[in-house]
Amino acid sequence: MCQRLRGAVIVGVGVVVLGLAMLSAPVRGAEDKAVPKAKVAELIKSLSDPDANVRMDAAIALGNLGREAKEALPALIKALGDRDVGVGFFAAIAVGQVGRGTKEVIPVLIKALDDGNAQVRQGAAKALSMMGPEAKEAVPALIRILDDPDLELRAYAAGALGGIGPEAKEAIPALIKVLGNGEAPVRASAALGLGGIGPSAKDAVPVLIKTLGDPDVEVRKCTAFALGRVGPEAKEAVPALIKALGDPDAQVRLLAAVALSEIGRGTKEALPVLIQALGDPDTQMRVEAANALERIGPEAKAAVPELIKTLGAAEGEVRLFAAEALGSIGPEAKAAIPELERLAEKDPVEFVRRGARKALEKMRK
Repeated sequence: MCQRLRGAVIVGVGVVVLGLAMLSAPVRGAEDKAVPKAKVAELIKSLSDPDANVRMDAAIALGNLGREAKEALPALIKALGDRDVGVGFFAAIAVGQVGRGTKEVIPVLIKALDDGNAQVRQGAAKALSMMGPEAKEAVPALIRILDDPDLELRAYAAGALGGIGPEAKEAIPALIKVLGNGEAPVRASAALGLGGIGPSAKDAVPVLIKTLGDPDVEVRKCTAFALGRVGPEAKEAVPALIKALGDPDAQVRLLAAVALSEIGRGTKEALPVLIQALGDPDTQMRVEAANALERIGPEAKAAVPELIKTLGAAEGEVRLFAAEALGSIGPEAKAAIPELERLAEKDPVEFVRRGARKALEKMRK
């Protein structure tokens, strides 16, 4: 599944979990709480336990400790050769988590991409995806893996390239190729990979426009997300995204609205559909429609009457975004002043009152 929750994207491909929060997310551990060395030592010892489940749990636990468990790196690297495929998989992921910020682990993970154990290869790709731009030297190896016969490995590799971000821009042609030819889960991950690379992936926009009509709903979701991440450079996708606002899947509609808001100014042709979306029964859809209208700014003045109605929504978040959109439209939205004044003084939610006051300030400049 590919869905956006205010900046995070999660893709499920078998056991794959890729987040655009993952694109450079911090690993829990040293930054959160000091971990007793005795605990790390105990987990290192458990990596040699006769029971594979104990070894697997130890690898997972060490990974969760992040850099605080750095003394476990040699044992985790050794565990990549564990006879149990699950242990090898989680050991590879843990190497990335524990070794984050340690350049020495990148060659280890690149080597693991060619391991005889498919699970280790997948774990290595996932680990690289979590290491962000510091894994840029792995880009050539990850590009090569996009042609691997292992479907899940290809999906992991595509996601890892997105995790590396703009530093992986040399992978754009390969990801475009995969986007047009791979199995649905791989196409979805390729779209996410391009989205992770961001505005530099503007050459992929024509293919992403086609993929927005893919028969697979997960591919459409991830494509809409990717176009949003490309941002203003994806302006030519606006007509396709407007069409996607009518997709039968609610998440596709939401992500299309998000993309339009990310593309921002220059999307005024989306106005009629965005105005209609302000009345959508889905709260998040209304929020994203208002957010898109805010990005459009004064050119969204036709939305003022519906935005004024939206100021009366039951949800505080919806009222806030409607107020912010009206503030962005500026003096052209002066018909909203009485209702904004009411919210600024009497709304029960403090952040809505604050947003209404800011909108009034913008209108009165």
